[in-house]
Amino acid sequence: MYTLPLLKLLPSFGLNEDGLYDIMADSLDSDNMERFDLYSFMVKTILITEEYRVYFTAYSRLSKTRPRPLPFLTRVTCHSVVHLSSRIPFMISPFLESVTFTRVDSRQLGEYLPLLAKESPMLHSLSILEAYGDLDLSYVAQLPQLRVFDLNLQDALGKTSIKTGRLADRGPCSLKQLVLRESYQPWTDIIGVIHLYRNSELSSFSLRSVEKPRKGWSEIFGVLSSQWSHTLTGLTLGIGRVTDINATIQTSWLNTFFEPLSSLKNLQLFHLFLHGDTWKNTSCETIISDIGSRWPNLTDLEFLTGSYISTGYMNDLPTLTSLTSLSSSFPQLKRACISFDIDSVRITHNENTSIPLSKVDHNLESITLVMKSTVEKGEYELVDRSASLANHLDRIFPYLKDVTVEGSYDATMSGSTVMDLVRHRQNARRLRWQGSGGNSGMSTAWAKAETTDCR
Repeated sequence: MYTLPLLKLLPSFGLNEDGLYDIMADSLDSDNMERFDLYSFMVKTILITEEYRVYFTAYSRLSKTRPRPLPFLTRVTCHSVVHLSSRIPFMISPFLESVTFTRVDSRQLGEYLPLLAKESPMLHSLSILEAYGDLDLSYVAQLPQLRVFDLNLQDALGKTSIKTGRLADRGPCSLKQLVLRESYQPWTDIIGVIHLYRNSELSSFSLRSVEKPRKGWSEIFGVLSSQWSHTLTGLTLGIGRVTDINATIQTSWLNTFFEPLSSLKNLQLFHLFLHGDTWKNTSCETIISDIGSRWPNLTDLEFLTGSYISTGYMNDLPTLTSLTSLSSSFPQLKRACISFDIDSVRITHNENTSIPLSKVDHNLESITLVMKSTVEKGEYELVDRSASLANHLDRIFPYLKDVTVEGSYDATMSGSTVMDLVRHRQNARRLRWQGSGGNSGMSTAWAKAETTDCR
């Protein structure tokens, strides 16, 4: 909830001569605050904004009588607050679990975060989605039970300042998930943030960057591998322009780009988003093959390309051949999301057209295809492609339970349409299997699929 409805329960609270909400008395009578106390004890979530034009002195006057007015608060969201100091009493509780800043002056965090370290021992999640000014992460490192840290430096006006003088020798050791988003931050600063949590057993790491030199990526990958080779199970990378690579004449560099990450043997989730002209001569098939050779035991894979690549600058996008590669390269895969060349799906009018079956008994359950095409299609053609795509998917992944189609250029092509067609094929196949008494000559994968729930 917002703070204003609570403040309106205070005696002497109203509009001042400037049209701002304020407490119209120098002090509050503690005996006359029963209504405020009753409702403030019920508040679990608070949104702090400047939207209601509450004069900052209202908060400071309240704090004299109620230093911590929301004793059972569990979640705080703070958006674009100029006078953060006066709101701090509304943002602290011994039961606080999660804090999110959508825009904040980094200097004011230096006042708030140490109080959290002392008074909010249950805090486990901190998101700083936009900070301006120098950001001293040593204050964040003082939060002993922090498990999730989400830091967005894309619009920061000052670079990150990493100071460790206030830290204990071992540093924070509870973090499990680190999310970093930035535009042009020096890669040495990114390594500084990573190194800050060297003693934590991190299980998930995410970094999205507009541009970095290849050396910077190599250094970042090396630190990730050295610190969390045995604990990291989830890795998300958004890689833009690689500044020291001339993509028009060089392609062999990709063979060793991900090499420093090879020691991450326990990865189960890998999400990769490529954007920028560095990738315009790069083969998606090559990238998928490289990922499969390094992490064949993935259960969750995303491989997406940005709009700049999708407008004809990529040598080739994932095709039906790529789906077959997913089946053979990632035998444990349960979920996949990939950019997809819809033009690779041929229009078939005969459902018995020969389509290679999956060579493995694959258990993929969910697939999202982000469609790309440079050719405008008619509605009739799209309907045919839906049927053909469903035919291919069913033969390659016989256990599919969910298909999502995104980025389609016509509403006729939808995930629900394709999934309905897949279910129709699954049901028909089940009936044939039951009618044949289990001797229809189907592949093992198809036969086993008949016993699953095909609703």
